[in-house]
Amino acid sequence: MYRSYNLLFVLLLAVQSFASSVTITPTTTLSAQTANNTSASNSFAALPNGDPTPGNVSKLPIRNLLPGFTGKVLAHYMPWWGKSGHIDIGQSSHDAAQAEAIVQDMISRGYDGVMVSEANSNDYDQQGALTMFAAVQNHPGFLFAISDNSGAYSGTTNVTATLLANMDFSNTHYFQSPNYLRINGRPVVYVFDNISGINWTTVQSQAAGNPIFIFRNKSGFTPSYSSGAFSWVGFPSSTDSTGLGYLDGFYTTAMTYPTKVATGSAWKGFNDTVASWTKDRIIPQRCGNLWMDSMTQAMQSMTAGPAVMKIATWNDYEEGTETETGIDNCATMSASVSSGVLNFAPTFSDASGSVRTIDHYEVYISQDSQNLMKLTDLAVGNTSLKLSNYSLAAGTYQLYVKMVGQPGIINRMSAAATYSVAPPPPPPPAPTPVPTASVVITSPTNNYAKAGQWIEVKATASSSTTISAMRVLVDGTAVTTINNVTKVDYWTKASLHKWHTLQVWAWTNHAWVKSSPVKVYVSH
Repeated sequence: MYRSYNLLFVLLLAVQSFASSVTITPTTTLSAQTANNTSASNSFAALPNGDPTPGNVSKLPIRNLLPGFTGKVLAHYMPWWGKSGHIDIGQSSHDAAQAEAIVQDMISRGYDGVMVSEANSNDYDQQGALTMFAAVQNHPGFLFAISDNSGAYSGTTNVTATLLANMDFSNTHYFQSPNYLRINGRPVVYVFDNISGINWTTVQSQAAGNPIFIFRNKSGFTPSYSSGAFSWVGFPSSTDSTGLGYLDGFYTTAMTYPTKVATGSAWKGFNDTVASWTKDRIIPQRCGNLWMDSMTQAMQSMTAGPAVMKIATWNDYEEGTETETGIDNCATMSASVSSGVLNFAPTFSDASGSVRTIDHYEVYISQDSQNLMKLTDLAVGNTSLKLSNYSLAAGTYQLYVKMVGQPGIINRMSAAATYSVAPPPPPPPAPTPVPTASVVITSPTNNYAKAGQWIEVKATASSSTTISAMRVLVDGTAVTTINNVTKVDYWTKASLHKWHTLQVWAWTNHAWVKSSPVKVYVSH
């Protein structure tokens, strides 16, 4: 499901051991990452039949759930919202702007087109279908198809003539468009109900636009006038708790009719208990797992999958099959920071919840709890991130972990986890410079052998700090100390016919600095 991320994740994990300097440059906001990003109305509240409040839905391509599938994916659409007798979902099927938003949402999730149910059942539904078709035509390449059902023939005495009239209308309004779904060059019409009394020989020879007809359930393959069949929702039985056996039977039968068109289906669940006409039929969603399983069934049961996959449904809120608001996988995300490590995990409120409904995680960082920058992506299976991998300036940060669901699943964002980076310690103080000082005797010269009894001692002292005194020594005995000078010129008397050692000291930085000793011989 997440093959496109595998190499990226390997590379990310490989480089995480190396610290990298990070400059926080926000590219999104917390609101953008958590707000309703669907065409569903913000005024719609969750229903007890499993329709959740519109959320931030994973927009990963729906084909990720159909690896190897090369056919078309259609969303089964209901055109009756806003009509009396139906619940209020906060939108009208006659609203052109709403229809455009729905098409854009479908495209953003990777759908190839839309199949409109009960397109000719009554004037309201017909106008709803026309409104949707107008939106579809704004998007070249996005497909449109219609489905007929028994409602279109209620009260009529000549069902064949009514069907032909519906095909005249459809040929005029839909079939000629390049957006209309065609197979082998012919427009496709889905027939939801078993409508008795139709002369299909007449229909096939006279129907405007020369459409092909696709019938519901595996029995739809059998009639000679059928060009194929489509599956719907499989209901549980005593031997099939998920209803997936219905799909297996459909696909197995389809394999025996290789020349006919098979349209498979997938659904999140079913619950019609909020409908005014309820039959109390319930298929548990199993926290998104039924959605995953019904998608997988198509590729497991047919060698190359069906020609078309139909999602049942986009927006049947009353039967609890709608996927417009997103599919709830019963997960919440938690995140915390301990010892410089970001720890995170999903928690499921139901035992059927599973990480298989998660595609990957996204880690965001913020300095103001509003503006975010993505820090990294992590594959499912990761539960921590070492934050020292990132060289962050001193300060306090908020970290968020977003669970990105499999296609169609509602994403979940954790609450903020606080991470503080301490400033680096101050540099050590510069070492105290070592004072430099020297004393040089300039007269007499060393080893002078003809000195008189009175010897003139000349010396100069220098220091990087103050010199507070200079001292003259003869044979190790101080003969004078002179304060606050840097030069001395001093006459001292020495014994005749002897060698004497002269030295001059200077007091600086609380120590005596000594010249080199000079030897002289007093000869006269």
